[in-house]
Amino acid sequence: NRYNSIIALFLMTLISQGRSAGASVPIASIGNPQGSGSPFAPTKVLNSKFEVSGWMPSAQVSPRNSPLGPSALAAPTPRPALELVSHFGGATQAVAVGGGYAYFAVGPRIAILAAPVGQDARLIAWTAPLVGRATALAIQGQYLYVFGIGLHIFDVSNPAYPAEVGSIVARGTRLIVDGNYAYLAGLEDGLIIVDISDSRAPRLVSKVKTPPFAYDVALHGDIAYVVCGASGVVAIDVTQRDAPRIRSTFVGRPGFRVAVFGETLVQIANQFVAGSWNGLEFIDISNPDSLASLAEYQAPATCPCGVPRGITAS
Repeated sequence: NRYNSIIALFLMTLISQGRSAGASVPIASIGNPQGSGSPFAPTKVLNSKFEVSGWMPSAQVSPRNSPLGPSALAAPTPRPALELVSHFGGATQAVAVGGGYAYFAVGPRIAILAAPVGQDARLIAWTAPLVGRATALAIQGQYLYVFGIGLHIFDVSNPAYPAEVGSIVARGTRLIVDGNYAYLAGLEDGLIIVDISDSRAPRLVSKVKTPPFAYDVALHGDIAYVVCGASGVVAIDVTQRDAPRIRSTFVGRPGFRVAVFGETLVQIANQFVAGSWNGLEFIDISNPDSLASLAEYQAPATCPCGVPRGITAS
């Protein structure tokens, strides 16, 4: 496509200039032509190799066979640290509501709105930018839990001045907060359990390897239900948080978001039809050792609602 052609032409121009000047041309990176959501990955220099990845065919040139000679692909000169100057916009990935306030995960920051009942909401604060975009939020007491690239804990006792008080390294998509523990859907890491009894020093308790990938988690009593796409729903007994165990696995329609209503688990199917979602599946969880499908809802191919990002049962 045209981006392949542009990048290829850019590389050829660099090589041509290097030949004519008789000098080495260290290549550090090529910007993402479509932004962070593009399937083009950033171009990298790793171990003296030039690599392009993404939709373009992978290409590697070692210093030995480079047309510019062994010195052409030397490691780039270190650059000064980058500082974020400002941020505006971004996809809203999650919402949490509590105490008359609404919290929206917008790009790498959290927008906080005062939302008193019966009145118009108004923006009162933004958090500082996070390392990556936030994909899940939960509010419990005076603390806001933000998950995405890391689990971040903010004190929002004064929502106009949110302050991050603790964090822990983790990566994933969704979380559930229940008492002193947070349950994280950690993609390839499966279910991650974190002790949050000390908000300033959250602590990893355990991990449970599930089939890839753990997209969402719902909690019912001492059973955590982790949805893993085409690999099904995994029921995990978390009675002992430091030694959780898998009770059963149910494989039905591929799902990516779940919620619990009574003894029924509802999941959104993640197979898209004509740019929309594929429906819902209702699963009986009355016996965690033997989950069973109760019913399905097939979304019409022309459904105008787009692709849902979450589900709540009440």
